[in-house]
Amino acid sequence: MKCECGCGKRTTLGRKFISGHHSRVKNPMLGKRHSEETKKRWSRIRKGKKLSDEHRKKISISSKGHKSYWKDKHLSEEVKKKISEGNKGKIVSEETRKKLSLLKKGSGNSNFGRVYSDEEKKKFGQPGEKNPNWRGGIQYKPYPSEWNRKLKKSILERDNYQCQNPTCRKKNDVLTIHHIDYNKENCSLENLITLCNSCNLRANYNRNYWEILYLNMNKLKEAA
Repeated sequence: MKCECGCGKRTTLGRKFISGHHSRVKNPMLGKRHSEETKKRWSRIRKGKKLSDEHRKKISISSKGHKSYWKDKHLSEEVKKKISEGNKGKIVSEETRKKLSLLKKGSGNSNFGRVYSDEEKKKFGQPGEKNPNWRGGIQYKPYPSEWNRKLKKSILERDNYQCQNPTCRKKNDVLTIHHIDYNKENCSLENLITLCNSCNLRANYNRNYWEILYLNMNKLKEAA
């Protein structure tokens, strides 16, 4: 994405302007050249003034954009943890994923530059059941007839229209009905639970943990 000030330079992901360039849009002096008389007057004013190393560094960062600042910036483990926690549960579009992938290339991406053997290429290139990521093709199966609005409403009412994840971060108000065993054909009441969109997305990772947790929660509800 190019800086919207019109300089033609590319900005970082999610930013409209390069650091310090947003003021150029409203600056009437943008593109105008100062007269020789003005340049000499400024030269006389600045003559004899010494800039500290810190001031020089700030000017350098401002001239190059904020990338140079973060390049040598070492974040503490606490800050890294906060950033990681803040990003959990966020839904990222395919377009953004591609941009992030391009940014990561050569800077921390463990697969960047990796050369796969012919055996690995054949293994991951196999379609269907021969692929190690094959899950039986359940994603292509249609939902059964009992999966309807009446069933979904009954689950929502049972769960008091609240996300049942005990560690829900309350980042999403949209409620969904989750299949605990990840089998869309199993629509039994004990296999269904109310989750917000964010927690439903989290359930796609570490599936064994979430399956055991939610099954036990439903068993406790039945026993109560």
